[in-house]
Amino acid sequence: MIKKTCKLCNEPRYVNTSWCWKHYKDREELKKANKKKAKPKAKEGTIRYEKELQKKLMAKCDRLYQEIGRKMYGHLKDYSCLHHIVRKSQGLNTRYDFENGMPVTMKEHCLIHQAQDCKIEADYILSKGKEWFDDLQKRRRVLVTDKTKFLKENLDRLNNLLKEYGN
Repeated sequence: MIKKTCKLCNEPRYVNTSWCWKHYKDREELKKANKKKAKPKAKEGTIRYEKELQKKLMAKCDRLYQEIGRKMYGHLKDYSCLHHIVRKSQGLNTRYDFENGMPVTMKEHCLIHQAQDCKIEADYILSKGKEWFDDLQKRRRVLVTDKTKFLKENLDRLNNLLKEYGN
């Protein structure tokens, strides 16, 4: 019986292929890498481009919002992040508004979002007052017509605020 060998190294072949196990594995990884080519970037002016840009701007603004919150409320014991009273999904207009941010610990934040402890949020709203909450709700209802422009303006505003807190 003649043992067939690898085309590249003369080792015994793997199953019904022309390569040994090592070269077969390398070839499969190369094929997989070629398949996973990145999506071509969206062309400027297309809807897909705008959505990608908005997503990136929103992520930057979210990071800056929390970073500024740490500088604002860092003196509080166990402070971890800002919780949005008006949820981020409910209104873009109040998403980067610091009046909408409630300083909480990570444990409290998780309890609020798991709907196990609404008392923390309710106590904070009561301490701020009805007028504050009503004003926040009015601002939430304001529609943002140009989302990209709004996000760019907020990114600039948040960067300037961060510089102020940095000094």
